[in-house]
Amino acid sequence: MNIYHPNETVDIPELDLLSVLFGNDVCYTTEDRIIHAEADDPSVSLTRAQARSWTKRIAYLLRYQYGVGIDGPGKDVVGVFSTGQVALPILFYSVIAAGGVYSAASVAYTPSELTRQLKNGPANLLICSADLLNEAIAAAKQSGISLDRVLAVGSRPNIALRTALGQTVPIPKTELSWTKVTDLPTLSSLPICLLYSSGTTGLPKGVTITHRNIVAAAVPVILSLKKWDRAQQAQGMPPFDYKAIAHLPGSHIAGVQCQVVNPTMANGTMYWMPRFDFQKFLEYNKAYRTEWLLTVPPIWLLILKTPTVTDQFAKLRIALSGAAPFGREPQKAVSKKLAAATSRETSVQQIWGLTETTGAATWVPFGEKDDSGSVGWLFPNTQARIVDEQGHDVPKGEQGEIWIKGPITSSGYHNNPIATQEGYYEDWLRTGDIGFFRDNKFFCVDRKKELIKYKGLQVAPAELEALLTTHPQVSDVAVIGVESEDTELPRAYVVADESKVNEQELKDFVKDNLAPYKQLRGGVRFVKSIPKVPSGKILRRELKELAKLEKQRVSKL
Repeated sequence: MNIYHPNETVDIPELDLLSVLFGNDVCYTTEDRIIHAEADDPSVSLTRAQARSWTKRIAYLLRYQYGVGIDGPGKDVVGVFSTGQVALPILFYSVIAAGGVYSAASVAYTPSELTRQLKNGPANLLICSADLLNEAIAAAKQSGISLDRVLAVGSRPNIALRTALGQTVPIPKTELSWTKVTDLPTLSSLPICLLYSSGTTGLPKGVTITHRNIVAAAVPVILSLKKWDRAQQAQGMPPFDYKAIAHLPGSHIAGVQCQVVNPTMANGTMYWMPRFDFQKFLEYNKAYRTEWLLTVPPIWLLILKTPTVTDQFAKLRIALSGAAPFGREPQKAVSKKLAAATSRETSVQQIWGLTETTGAATWVPFGEKDDSGSVGWLFPNTQARIVDEQGHDVPKGEQGEIWIKGPITSSGYHNNPIATQEGYYEDWLRTGDIGFFRDNKFFCVDRKKELIKYKGLQVAPAELEALLTTHPQVSDVAVIGVESEDTELPRAYVVADESKVNEQELKDFVKDNLAPYKQLRGGVRFVKSIPKVPSGKILRRELKELAKLEKQRVSKL
């Protein structure tokens, strides 16, 4: 067995998440630090001390008015369906403090999609933002949740709740302290968070996440950040001021780990946007002089290709890309643009992980730089294997499916034993991602299910997409395989101005840069936008349906 090991191991506190966030020495956030604020009105904000108090007060409400955790922790699922606001992270802390399981749903969901998630819990309490109340009510009716257990939450001027029936829910002054947990088996098995996979290739699956998962994912990041900051100050740089715009979906693991957990541990301030708006995103980054940005490739491409992006990221010191593949050339190009704007040689570093790994399974530690197109080194305390179709380890440098094991790895899928059996093998998570190991770093090729099989050869859509995004006339692109007799042909769906570029030019561009078997034999289709989930992953199944409809129309002619 060929097992890859991390460059370092890190001691993880045997302690529950809230005790780490609000009371452990690993967390170095000061009591008066504003940790959450509204981006469009920063006077609506909460310090660490205020966040702790609100957490305990709402936890008391959840426990004694709605019964969350009354029969013990890890049993009651609370659905959360909210756009970005200061109240959102408080709900996360409060549900866990009450003994519940926090289950956030994508704000892009229709009532029927939300219903499916609520029933899977099953959730018997649903908390939503006011702008999503109608959808929440519709889903509650389909799920059997009574309307007095559907709560709308707001943040202005203070956190407030009311039922779907319009009744104000007073938030008590009485506080409920969470239960401190130090038993490792309990920390490793007690669910506190239920997040759902993107559903890009099938129905979303609920991923069970524990105290141990989140703490093990956070602590190495915080320690590395602190070490890097000290080294920077020793070289005469000012202290790192952890400020960022909270723009990632709250239902995505990156939104939880990087907007709710990590900043709270590392003296950070998150400015919350209700929904992503690129122009406002630029304005907020400039106004708040942000020094941290973790975002997804589509947003990095917008930053790269938008001429009006100039000095909005002038203070940026840490830039990370995750959640989807990012090609080496666009990564280098956007790094060059950032370096010119910051005069600090700020460069974008890639991380790779899944909901099932509670975020990053590989990373580039702070202070290190890599522009090889890799996703960096193994995350501390994590092990990996790269295997073939039969589960046999492949020689170093060859491609295979990446398997992961460690304290960051979820124990399985909620109420889905078949998916758990298929997704795990003897504590190893089968990630479904194809990659390889070279020069002591990991490289991700693409999702196993998304590889195009052309005459027995594998073509990675991500490679074609990475190349096509470097074309000056292409603003976005997605590649799928379309059926043709006994094989699949790569086809590109492109967002571009057809008056400035045509299909043949793009085919020639690929021909000049990639091997013969990777050519766009399935053609090029120009579209207005690429369907994606809020985290930035491409919804290839929608494009495949589009291709099927086109084929049916042609066959009828």
